[in-house]
Amino acid sequence: MVAALDTFPSLENVALTDMHEEVVNVAKSNVLSATEKADKNTWSIAMRAVARAGDILTPLKGEEPYDLIYE
Repeated sequence: MVAALDTFPSLENVALTDMHEEVVNVAKSNVLSATEKADKNTWSIAMRAVARAGDILTPLKGEEPYDLIYE
């Protein structure tokens, strides 16, 4: 996901999903850690990233559209 944030600087809404809550929490933590020294825009997007556990895209049902979903 960090590479995607660098590659697509115009992203505004991103989400991470996985079947397991622990994996989602670790992934979000890793993204924040990897971007803490990045430019302000990249770090801001990482901070706003939604991280939810569940089957495929089910955790995002009913949400507004995302620019990027990383599973």
